Amino acid sequence: MSTEQAGDSGTGQSDELRRRRRKVKVILAVGIIVGLGAVATLAGYTTSIFGGASFATGEGSGFNVLGSFDGGTTWESYASAGDAGQFEFQINPGLMTPGDTVYAPVALKIDPTQNSSPGDAVLKGAQFEAGSNPLQIALIYTVKSLPAAACNATGFGAGTVPPTFPEGVALTVGSGATPLRLTADSAPQNLCFAVTLPSSYSDDQSIQGLSTGKVTWGFDISSATT
Repeated sequence: MSTEQAGDSGTGQSDELRRRRRKVKVILAVGIIVGLGAVATLAGYTTSIFGGASFATGEGSGFNVLGSFDGGTTWESYASAGDAGQFEFQINPGLMTPGDTVYAPVALKIDPTQNSSPGDAVLKGAQFEAGSNPLQIALIYTVKSLPAAACNATGFGAGTVPPTFPEGVALTVGSGATPLRLTADSAPQNLCFAVTLPSSYSDDQSIQGLSTGKVTWGFDISSATT
């Protein structure tokens, strides 16, 4: 093989690699972290909040938690999975490429009209409505304490991860043993969810054109005595 031929071969391989990278686009369901709010009293003063493409709860008597997706302007208890709050993404999550991250804020607070005790919130790992696929496995996420105005690529670095909360882990991983405290004075806990498709998947054709389907997270919230 001549030197010129070898050079042409190398250029062809480089062009092919770039072409493949351009083609690696995946569809991320709009509902990936859509939904939060809803409260359902289970027993005594225990409640659950679920989020995903929808956020569900049933109203509890005496202990209730409210959710907000618009920076704290609107607070609601979302009564069912079909009546969910909607995350407001900073960028469109419907067409991601490797290296992209989408951000969405959510806030939780004790309902001041129904209870005066604090609550402890534990984040459960995501559940998928659709069957498992490579995209669901590829995505990772981090949750930080951060106001809605800073829940974006510019402000995310200034936030802090609450103790034992997810940081660069699979969507199915929830928080650990340390709960997030919701104070009795109803001051909100502002959180920012960041979901990333790692750049290491640039040459992975198995994720191309896939959708996660509906993804649902839940917060289990219990009243606290101290």
